[in-house]
Amino acid sequence: MIASENTPLAALPLPPKPTGLPFLRSSLQFARGPIDFFVSMYQTYGPAFSLQAFDFNLTVMLGAKANRAILIEHADKLSAREGYSLLLGVMDDALLVSDGAHHARQRRLIQPAFHSRRIESYFEIMREVTLRQMATWRDGDVIDIYAEARRMTLEIVVRALLGVDIRDQLDTMADTITHTFDYVTQPASRKLFKIDLPFHPYGRSLRARRQLDEMLYGLIRDKRQQLSQKNIASDDVLSWLIEATDDDSETGDGTRLSDSSIRDQVLLLIYAGHDTSTCSIAWALQLLAQHPDVAARLYAEQTQVLNGRALLMPDLKAMPYLDSVVDEVLRLYPAVWIGMRGVTQDFVFDGKRIPAGSKVMYSPGASHRLPEVFKNPADFDPERFSATNKLKIPPFAYVPFGGGARTCIGMTFAQVELRVMLTELMAHFNFELVSNRRVPMHYNPTLAPAHGAIKLRVRKR
Repeated sequence: MIASENTPLAALPLPPKPTGLPFLRSSLQFARGPIDFFVSMYQTYGPAFSLQAFDFNLTVMLGAKANRAILIEHADKLSAREGYSLLLGVMDDALLVSDGAHHARQRRLIQPAFHSRRIESYFEIMREVTLRQMATWRDGDVIDIYAEARRMTLEIVVRALLGVDIRDQLDTMADTITHTFDYVTQPASRKLFKIDLPFHPYGRSLRARRQLDEMLYGLIRDKRQQLSQKNIASDDVLSWLIEATDDDSETGDGTRLSDSSIRDQVLLLIYAGHDTSTCSIAWALQLLAQHPDVAARLYAEQTQVLNGRALLMPDLKAMPYLDSVVDEVLRLYPAVWIGMRGVTQDFVFDGKRIPAGSKVMYSPGASHRLPEVFKNPADFDPERFSATNKLKIPPFAYVPFGGGARTCIGMTFAQVELRVMLTELMAHFNFELVSNRRVPMHYNPTLAPAHGAIKLRVRKR
């Protein structure tokens, strides 16, 4: 049926979905690579298509208009809490899984940590941590840059945002976070059998979460004690959360946030603040090792700007090619490759009815690889984001940090961190491939390497 403006909403068709034998073939394609699968479905069915997930109906919406529809136009008909329901039970009261007024209040509480002046104060932490970790590398070493980046980004986010130093616990915290979220973000079909034994993913997840809770509640307890003794100033997110009340809400009675609510926000800041940046740094260095011409041009730019002196915050604005490289890395490996929402009210997109009670997904990972927007989309080409070419990209075609009221709150933090770390790393080392074999991806909310490692050889400058 051809819909018109007067067509009743209930009479509109649902987004198409594969059926019969082709669906089985599609399932295999999805298992091999969800992003490529989504792009092929887009080319076959258009910007909105449906899939029957194990326990819910899912509509995938791709492209600039789809991203705008989900992030802006129909955001009031969508629920992030329902979209990210897999995370409930691990963090029930975090910013990511809240909606409406509660989400707005949480965002207001945390937002000051990401104002421009605060970001400037984190600059030296970013440099210091990067330089210290690099000092452990020797010329010719083969390192797992994913593991190295994880230590650096985790220390940066905990020191900068929480005002604590857990240098001796970094690996333990990183491992507990990985085991916790790797399990809970799996679809329901993979969690049918819950066996609390050390060798089973469910058992590992439970133990990891218990250990993680001990660490998080310990941080809260120690910070509260320091605040009560006036040993420190209230100058970090953890302190603000401990001292915050709900008296700025309509029904607020001035009570403090519970420890469980504080714990949820802290966990989200740590998880999202380090996991996304870890992937971005690791893939960036892998790409630069694969494209020595790009690496050479990037090094030449920073050498000209710095002229032998230490990096300063204003220098980042004088490196346009660095901006292009970062933008292209985030096109190929966006901070989060999918975003989920629950549909609370029917809406129309591309002449199709997206029904209430279902879920919708938008995918920066797939939208960034649509060939009609990005020519030869699998290629690493920073020139796509030159000052001239960047203007040709349609609005909402490039959304590595989402958009609208739910734009990633740590976007500026992550962008500065990525630029600082890349500049310092490139200033001291050249990175070479150890193998020409493709590094497969693990399609969790972030695009991590499938086997948890990206190995590169480092050569001192």
